[in-house]
Amino acid sequence: MRASEQTAGERAGGSELSKGRTELASGHWNRARQAYAAFLASSKNEPPITTEAWEGIGLAAYWLEDAAAAIEAHERAFSEYASAGAKAEAVRMALWLADDHLSLAAAPSVANGWLEKAERLARDVPGSAEWAWVPIYRGHYALQVQHGFERAILLASEGLERARQVAVPEIEVVALAVEGLALLLRGDIEEGVQRLDEASATAVSQGSSDLNAVAWTLCYQIQGCDSIRDFARATEWCERVLAFCERWGLKPIFNSCRLRYASVLTWQGKWAAAEAQVEGMLAQDHPLSGGLSKQSRRTGIIRLADIRRRQGRLDEAAELFQEAGEHRLALLGLAAIAFDRGQYEVAEDLSSRVLRSLPTDARAERADALVLAVQALAASGQPRKAEPLLADLETTAREVSTEPLRGAASYAKGVLAVADRRPAEALAAFEDALAHYDGAGAPHEAALVRLDLARVLRALGRDATARREAAEARDRFEELGATADLERAEQFLTGAHGLSSSAEAPDVPLSDRELEVLVLVGRGLSNPEIAKQLFLSPHTVKRHIANILKKLGCSSRAAAVAEASRLGAL
Repeated sequence: MRASEQTAGERAGGSELSKGRTELASGHWNRARQAYAAFLASSKNEPPITTEAWEGIGLAAYWLEDAAAAIEAHERAFSEYASAGAKAEAVRMALWLADDHLSLAAAPSVANGWLEKAERLARDVPGSAEWAWVPIYRGHYALQVQHGFERAILLASEGLERARQVAVPEIEVVALAVEGLALLLRGDIEEGVQRLDEASATAVSQGSSDLNAVAWTLCYQIQGCDSIRDFARATEWCERVLAFCERWGLKPIFNSCRLRYASVLTWQGKWAAAEAQVEGMLAQDHPLSGGLSKQSRRTGIIRLADIRRRQGRLDEAAELFQEAGEHRLALLGLAAIAFDRGQYEVAEDLSSRVLRSLPTDARAERADALVLAVQALAASGQPRKAEPLLADLETTAREVSTEPLRGAASYAKGVLAVADRRPAEALAAFEDALAHYDGAGAPHEAALVRLDLARVLRALGRDATARREAAEARDRFEELGATADLERAEQFLTGAHGLSSSAEAPDVPLSDRELEVLVLVGRGLSNPEIAKQLFLSPHTVKRHIANILKKLGCSSRAAAVAEASRLGAL
């Protein structure tokens, strides 16, 4: 039949199909879905044209975070491609269905089934782009579900080799991102960051040539920053990714990114801003807003629960964590609440459960659970049992070597020293933790350390210094809105826990660790030499010296030594 002999309905259908393609390429997901639906409704059309429409509806629904519609459309497209013997296209749909079930529906077992099907079908289409994608998707699954870092690295390497064979740069970019995140989470921080930076820079420069590849790569970059608590990098990338996702309407990636951003803001003490990000996303969980995927909703609830816990709203936080179900971060939140309530056995059980769910080489992801387990065991009078956990945490701090993780290790060391009645060691460890948390810009963690530091100072008979640290902690808690912690600080300051009657040496405004540093400054040692002697990082020594100069009101190292000597501290 010639074009001039086509019916009006067929011409309208072709127009709607063309419109669907145009809207899809422009990122107008709702309009694309409507156009494809109108085309299918016209339907004297047969595969493969209808298959293209189902695939388009599935892609549009995915970016609108409509899990049910995406799965239905992708299943229909898969069935039609498979029936037509279009194996490469069937592989593509199987991979999309794996992502639908993993990223949107939080159904990893179903996702794995689709990956198995994709891998089997891909054997018949070697050299295709879909064949190259298969190991990368499998690496993604190994990384996100199984915490199989070695397997993810091997699969990413295989995907990278296939991508180069088929000459598809977008696949190569994602392979680098998978490999980079796996390396980073395994503890190879420098190499992992290099891979992620290379992948992200390439993805951004490619623009919108493959939105899925760009979004996936940038999402991995943010996950990497968040996992090692590199707040500066995380903030920079979050802002770029949010702008990119907002421009293209990439709802699932946008929501994932803003939840990571909320986590960073929470650590930075910007709780109102973090809450606004989370509640803005959760407000979409309504049919009129298009709804939310199960994955986004659960993660949002966990982020909100963490903010509530820090605010001291423990009952509300517990309800939210319980609503989130069997998620690692929800269990960790419930462990923290149990510890805050003095339920140390429960806290230890829950944190140990989280640790058992993670491989030992998932160092950054294990850190919070290790700290909680050490705290719970120390509080329940089992410090010996906590020693291997502290050793594990200290290894993480050395290998990952970011300020927050160093702070966590120093803090846990101080907790254990208190339990062992070694106040001098506890004092030095808490002072180191405080320097690390201050350096990381984590005010809530720093204030919590200050309050523990105050207790140790009081036990050592240094009441004036103890009150000064507790007052600083109280002021930070008040600024943050941490009501329960504020109450504990005020109880300490009003003497609810009793004052030491020991005589205190003439008080100077320096901590014991700062005095140690200043003594070595007076001996003429450089920052690297001081760091080596005190087993600190040069960055921490630099921060201690900056604090010393500020507290003593001096502009040089020599002046600080002279002033401390005048006060009788040296």
